[in-house]
Amino acid sequence: MPKVKLLIIDIDHTLVKAKDQLFYKQYKQAVNKSVAKFLEIDLKRGTGVANFYREHFGGGEQALFSGTIGEYFPKYGDRSPDYQILYNQMIKINPKGHFQKHSDELDIIAKIRDRGITVVAATSTPDVLSRKILKECGFDPEKDFDMFVAYAKESGPPKMILKEKLFKGVVDKFNTLPSDALSIGDSYQYDILPALALGMKTCLFSSEPPAQYNGDSCQDLVEYLTYI
Repeated sequence: MPKVKLLIIDIDHTLVKAKDQLFYKQYKQAVNKSVAKFLEIDLKRGTGVANFYREHFGGGEQALFSGTIGEYFPKYGDRSPDYQILYNQMIKINPKGHFQKHSDELDIIAKIRDRGITVVAATSTPDVLSRKILKECGFDPEKDFDMFVAYAKESGPPKMILKEKLFKGVVDKFNTLPSDALSIGDSYQYDILPALALGMKTCLFSSEPPAQYNGDSCQDLVEYLTYI
């Protein structure tokens, strides 16, 4: 197990999970509605565009963020990236009753910080919604983490937009060498690759890591974090 001074941990699907994974279907629906509004088309066609970006770019939200609509769908013309439409749609989601208290995760994060390890929680979920989810799970992002990074209305999801720059900014902020930092999350694209590019340690929270990945992986977060 890696010994680290700084932990960057993903929130959704890693640190916390809904009681029913169907809860997250609302995220997909929010993307579909946002793409339709962005392009001023009906929901069926908006969903089709979002599905194209899911298939080719790993997420329907890239229709909103990448600035490539004019390239792949010329009939809609060039469009500048828009972060606010999806943000406004997603903060309508109500997580109340969909989560239970994550006592074991709360306990292990507290123990890690007691050992002097800095903990940064990062998510691509809008800040307003993520705070509500964390509250449902028993977390206070201002007290339980050294830093909380989330999707801001003006700047978008930090891991998706900043990528490697986000991770570099965090290690620099806490004056830590990348080799002394660990990123753990369920997204190979957004939690693992940018961290590896900086020389950080990584752990993919997945039962089926991609064949090209040679780093740590785990399915039991609390057990894994016990030994860092």
